[in-house]
Amino acid sequence: MEKLTGYMDIVQFILMIGAAVFAIFFYFSNPDNKAAGRISKIETECPLKHEQITYITNELKDSILKIERSLLLIQENDIKHIELELRDMSKAQTQILTILRERSGNNNIPAA
Repeated sequence: MEKLTGYMDIVQFILMIGAAVFAIFFYFSNPDNKAAGRISKIETECPLKHEQITYITNELKDSILKIERSLLLIQENDIKHIELELRDMSKAQTQILTILRERSGNNNIPAA
């Protein structure tokens, strides 16, 4: 019986060593599999992210160009309004000078 327990202890020791070898093997080989999975995931997702970033930057560029065009139109519109107001003021000044000349009877008032 003692021999049998001795053999059982040896068999258990060999099985434990085998289990330890398999555990170490799987411990070191499993990260490689995980890394390969991560690498393949990155390889598939990276181009998609780059395409999305490119799309977003193009949209931003288009928006900035639209804003610039709008600002230019606003500036041009303001300049046109200022020119119209100056013309109107010139007309009003001419009318005022005409009225002043008629009332004073003196044509020595200089023209604008």
